[in-house]
Amino acid sequence: MMLTFNYKNRFLNFLEGTGSVNINSYHNSPLDVLTKYELKLESEEPMVKKGEYKNSIELVIPNFLIDLKPEEEIIFRRIQKSTRADIRKAIDVDKCCFYEIENPNNEQIKTFSSLYNSFAKEKKIAICNIEKLIAIRDKNSLIMTYVTDIDKNILCTSMLVVDRDSSQLYGLYGLSTHFMKSNPDEKRKIGRANKYLQWREILLAKSKGLNWYNFGGEVNQEGSLGVNDFKRRFGTIRGYDHRLYIPVSFLGKIYVYLINLKWKRCLRTK
Repeated sequence: MMLTFNYKNRFLNFLEGTGSVNINSYHNSPLDVLTKYELKLESEEPMVKKGEYKNSIELVIPNFLIDLKPEEEIIFRRIQKSTRADIRKAIDVDKCCFYEIENPNNEQIKTFSSLYNSFAKEKKIAICNIEKLIAIRDKNSLIMTYVTDIDKNILCTSMLVVDRDSSQLYGLYGLSTHFMKSNPDEKRKIGRANKYLQWREILLAKSKGLNWYNFGGEVNQEGSLGVNDFKRRFGTIRGYDHRLYIPVSFLGKIYVYLINLKWKRCLRTK
């Protein structure tokens, strides 16, 4: 089942989708950019290349996947021993609790956004797009997850997208409250909670009959390479996120050109 949703980001109108896209249907629409996402497993070189449509580009981004087809016990055994120990400690010692909210309401989305934007400011990354989250929610494809401590304080939280076309669950936004703490013991507890959150999200994806849990793309920024190691410890395999950006308007052409420049610094060009 193809997922498509519209939203606005600043002054640009976007349509995002999975599966097949008929670009001719949108030439006379008020869109600026049409984007298509697809998960592929065939080995490829990371790259930026020309797309099949005029002025479009395609990104091939390596990612980290969990194969959900084996039994739960086998998936858990594939996780690195020390990470398994941290997950158990989060449950047995820290008394962490996991919660999931399918298709969160507007107030829940705004609460998440407020916390995420504080995190984004600290990390100097883009803030949360509330309109995008609501658009995905309205297509019954958004799940909010979070883990709390024994005092019901949120330690980490995510917004996940159910991509039925590629049979995967992937995170759109995620954060831990690690950045708000200075106490080393608290930081370690939040680290364990984050591993527990990932494990419960893996089980959530499996319970929905999906084939893949997508940890997201490989990080190339200096100082953030530890993120890749974190993902590998869960027994991930390599997949590839394909992103096709198609400009529909003049403003869309400028946006896609800038995306092209940005990713050329990280990926090979073709």
